[in-house]
Amino acid sequence: MAQGFLSPMVSIVVPSRNRPQQLRACLLAIADNDVDVPFEVILVDDGSKSPLCREWFPSELDLRLLRREGVGPAAARNAGLECARGHVILFTDDDTLPVECWIASAVRHLDEHPAAVGVEGPVQSPDWDPLRESSIRTVGPGHYLTCNIAYRRDAITSIGGFREDVFRFAHAEDRDLAARSRGLGEIGFAEEMVVVHSPRTLTIGN
Repeated sequence: MAQGFLSPMVSIVVPSRNRPQQLRACLLAIADNDVDVPFEVILVDDGSKSPLCREWFPSELDLRLLRREGVGPAAARNAGLECARGHVILFTDDDTLPVECWIASAVRHLDEHPAAVGVEGPVQSPDWDPLRESSIRTVGPGHYLTCNIAYRRDAITSIGGFREDVFRFAHAEDRDLAARSRGLGEIGFAEEMVVVHSPRTLTIGN
């Protein structure tokens, strides 16, 4: 498990808003990753009602906490990207549980496919009640969801990152980034690069 490195190879960007318990579970899963390369976590608190504190989360993580005031997921991820020190950027969300080989699988795929600009993996989920809950489940490639995707930092910074001027709310900003990135190279698929997405109870307005 990596910690305390000055020049991490991988930066993991996690935007979060008002889900501290799920976020803590996500970060604990990241901390449990079995990986030889150094990594950092950039947590972007996008206007949580109760601001997040670094002390709430695993002390073994090389973690930086940024605060924004409800700027939306595209802008929040760009804020994380802007200060990332790694040359591989892994994106996930605060309601996922990455498996132990998540980081290693992403890095291995990019090492083995130098022409690729990124790599995505499957998203699993426990069964959910579609009338009362929502979740995400994917099997094959072509989804490009920011709950489970990695990019080479140089590639996505060269195209300006996420289009926060267009996507002020969560709506296809991840697929837009993928479409523009694919002009530079392919986005691969790694079957072992898995995250488990937690079902969310539906409420009025979501």
